[in-house]
Amino acid sequence: MGSANSNDLSKVLTPELFEALRRVHMPWAEDKPLDYYAVVKGFFGGEPDHRPEFYRLAFHQALKPLSELGVEYVPDLMQFLPPPEAPNFPSQALGLLLLLDQAPRSVFSGTNERYTYGYFDVLAQRVVLRLLALPAHLRPDSTARLMAQGWSREYALVARFWFYTPLIHSESEQYHEMQIALMEDLRSEVEACVGKQDPGRATMKQDFEDVYGFARLIRTAPIHEGVGMDGFFFWLLRVIVVHVPIIRKFGHYPYRNNSLGRVSTEEEEQYAKDTDYFAMQRDEEVIKKIRADVEAGKWSPLQDEPRFSGSKDGKIVAHTWSTVIGKQE
Repeated sequence: MGSANSNDLSKVLTPELFEALRRVHMPWAEDKPLDYYAVVKGFFGGEPDHRPEFYRLAFHQALKPLSELGVEYVPDLMQFLPPPEAPNFPSQALGLLLLLDQAPRSVFSGTNERYTYGYFDVLAQRVVLRLLALPAHLRPDSTARLMAQGWSREYALVARFWFYTPLIHSESEQYHEMQIALMEDLRSEVEACVGKQDPGRATMKQDFEDVYGFARLIRTAPIHEGVGMDGFFFWLLRVIVVHVPIIRKFGHYPYRNNSLGRVSTEEEEQYAKDTDYFAMQRDEEVIKKIRADVEAGKWSPLQDEPRFSGSKDGKIVAHTWSTVIGKQE
C-alpha cells in the first residue's frame, strides 16, 4: 500500500461510473412520482437484485484499486466530482457516496467485510462531511438542488436519505447526532408532503433507548402492494432512530465485531445471543483470518467473488439488508 496517483484514479473514478451506480441503485423514472412498493422491494426485498450489476461496475474498476492504496493514502475524493456549482454535482456526489457506502455492502462477504466497515465506511464519512460543510446553496442534499436536475420531489427525497447513510453507518456518536438532525428535517418535509404527522414521533423517546429495536424493526419492512410515501418513510425513519441507542450503549455496533477483528465483551456476546446473532459474521475461519490480520497490523487483499460470474449454486450471499431480512422470514 502506498501513496495515490490522482491521474490514475481519475481514470477509475469517472462521471460515467458515478452516474451508472446511481441509476442502478435508484432505477426508477427520475421525473415521475415513485411506486413505493418498487422502492421498498429494491432496498429491502432484493428485487430487482442489483448486486451483480454493482459488482460488474465497481469491484475491479474502483473498489479494488482504492483498497490497494491504504485508507490513509486515499486522496481527497472530492476532486473527482464536478465543481459544486455544476448542475449535475448532486447526482455525481450521490454516485460517489453509493460507490463507497453501498457497493461494498452489496458485493463484499467473508474476509472482505472488514473493508466495508473499516475502510470504505471511513472514506464515505470523509466525503459526506465535506459535502455537508459546503455553503447551504451548494449542498447536494438540498431538495431544491436535487429537483433542479429534473428529479421529482419524491425521487429527490429518497436520494436525500442515501446522502446521510454514511453517518448512520458510522460508529461515532457525534455523527449520529448529526444524522438525527438531518433526518428530522427530512421527516418534516415528508410530513408536509403527505399531510400527516409521523406516528414515530409518539414512540421516539422509547426508541432512542431500545438497543434491540433495530434488529426487530428491520425485519418488518413494509414490502407490500399499496405502501405509500408515508408508510415507507415513516417506517424507514424509525429504523434510523433505533440505530442510535446501540451506539450510545456500546460505542460501536457489536454485530460488526467479528468482521472487524474485535473481541466481544460478555455484554456484547449476550446482546448477540439475544438478537439471534443478527447481521453477524459467523464463519469461524473468516473470523480467525480477520483477527489474525488485525493483530498483525495488515490488510489481506480483497478477494474476488466468483459467485457473481457464475458459482456452482448461483447464490449471492453478500451482506445486504435484503439478505438479513430474508434470513429472518
